[in-house]
Amino acid sequence: MNGNNSITFRLTSLIALPLVALLMASGWLINDASHLKSQTETTLLFADTAVKSSALVHELQKERGMSAGYLGSGGVAFRSELSSQRQITDQRYEELQQFLQQQDVRSSHTELAEHLSEALALMGELDRVRMSVDNLSTEIPKAIGHYTATNGHFIDLIGLLPILAPNSEIVGQAIPYLNLVYMKEYAGIERAVLAGSFARNTFSEPLFRKFIGLVEKQQTFRSLFEMNANTEAQGLLKSALASNSAKTAENMRQTALRLGM
Repeated sequence: MNGNNSITFRLTSLIALPLVALLMASGWLINDASHLKSQTETTLLFADTAVKSSALVHELQKERGMSAGYLGSGGVAFRSELSSQRQITDQRYEELQQFLQQQDVRSSHTELAEHLSEALALMGELDRVRMSVDNLSTEIPKAIGHYTATNGHFIDLIGLLPILAPNSEIVGQAIPYLNLVYMKEYAGIERAVLAGSFARNTFSEPLFRKFIGLVEKQQTFRSLFEMNANTEAQGLLKSALASNSAKTAENMRQTALRLGM
């Protein structure tokens, strides 16, 4: 890598490309989740909450990867990109908060309220985590862990959709939605791990094992998605993963596999 700009470009590509590819398929998810709203009043609130939460999770995934790259490079990479991304994350968080102020989500279901409370509590600590990243006073696993824990509670909330669905048709729509949400989250964690490792030019054995596990989890949820999704959704995902951006990400993954072996 030659210079700060090339470092930033390579790491930005590493984080953004696979998420962009999955986001293409996620467009179907958002539309399908919105479609659930028209199916029955019972799922209206859950579907709305899932859509808002998914939008925030997507931005947290990108911020997590940039934070890892920033820490791994000793503050060289992502200085300006991270600042811009945080603003987008804050915007999605504000949109979710406004929605929650207008809708009585917490009283609708106990388990949903618990996951939401845990996620929002962790969001309340985000400024502290950001400061520790800016000051280079935290380790990559700790920073990644906070974002992952936050996303985990939001995703568990989204995971209630199939459980609470009143009929098999809605369950059939919600399950592939959830599978792709998990696939996208594990892809985001993988990119954060790789961004930090590439920035440091080292790949420790524990991180390499974590990386392998994340790849396997993505493969599992992709298989589950393909088993449950309709033909249109499967076609969208295949097109997304056949794109040039996805191929570039796969090449980077293969580079990581060679470095770690």
